Amino acid sequence: MSNQRKHERTDFIQATYCKLTSNGNCQNLNECYISNISKGGMLIEIPDFGVNVDDKILIIYHLENHLRKDKLIVRHIKKFVDLKCGCEFIEPDPNRDALIANVLKKNND
Repeated sequence: MSNQRKHERTDFIQATYCKLTSNGNCQNLNECYISNISKGGMLIEIPDFGVNVDDKILIIYHLENHLRKDKLIVRHIKKFVDLKCGCEFIEPDPNRDALIANVLKKNND
């Protein structure tokens, strides 16, 4: 099976927090874990609190020495003990892309 992803991804393990957003309203803050990241998005692990494909999530995390707050859209869900959600960044951000490029470079050296 070939990897058909647009962007190279790398391990990026981080415990953090996210909120499910619907109709512009944020719901409760939930613990989540980022497993990997690419310029296109990230894989997050979250408890099953009613997340569905195409839901929007607001995530707060550290990237390099920067605190980030990004909006994601859930593209794929796999159920394990928790949910593994493949998410895509909603808004383009050249600064975030540059930070992710640095992480990719460090992890590949």
